[in-house]
Amino acid sequence: MKKYLTKKNILISLTILFLLFVIGFVVWAETPYQAKSEAIEALQSNEKYLVNLTDYITFKPAKEYNSGVIFYPGGRVDPKAYAPLCEYLAEQQHLCVIVPMPLNLAIFGIDKADAIRKAYPDIHYWVMAGHSMGGGMAARYVQEHMEDNDIKGLALLGAYSDLDISKAVILVTSFRGTNDGLLSKESWENTKKNLPSKYSTFTEIQGGNHSQFGYYGHQDGDGEATIAHEEQFRIVEEAIHDMLPGH
Repeated sequence: MKKYLTKKNILISLTILFLLFVIGFVVWAETPYQAKSEAIEALQSNEKYLVNLTDYITFKPAKEYNSGVIFYPGGRVDPKAYAPLCEYLAEQQHLCVIVPMPLNLAIFGIDKADAIRKAYPDIHYWVMAGHSMGGGMAARYVQEHMEDNDIKGLALLGAYSDLDISKAVILVTSFRGTNDGLLSKESWENTKKNLPSKYSTFTEIQGGNHSQFGYYGHQDGDGEATIAHEEQFRIVEEAIHDMLPGH
């Protein structure tokens, strides 16, 4: 009887510990870095584009468009923090959709781009993009859809592909800030081989860091940027725009 009670008590204790871990993880994941005022201000519709916040954060150009960007946010970052990027692209007449992720972690929503592509069947030129974990999961999405002719590009912001997509016939632009404290230069360099060498461009932003790929403040563990936030963001905006038709 004692032996039975001991086993039962151990099982109860382990169950309680597991539940506490799950609750702690959910609370941690659901408390993301919040978007700064500059990003919130970008969420206003105007004569150039319409912003919709229903299921996704969608910037739809007012004029005719035939290309789009699907953006996966960084882990535990408010998706609204990337609104200035979509603002810029929509002004250039490209659809831009930021994808909120389950528990604010793109690893739980790798296939979210499917619904967006289905919602815009007339777009035959998509660029997948993402920051940090979101970039890695965007690369995984590309790896799973290498035969799809409408995915034309991949933009990695402080991110890399841990899967081999070197045979993909797509444009790739990859960025790392020299002061990035979360993505090491070694990891960034060692995974370049996973990307199509013929079509990939790699840019180290001097003085840039990890956090300045979005507008959400300084992320724990990151280095200090010595370049203006707007300057780092401008480099990324223009490079992604150059991947799209009609630039």
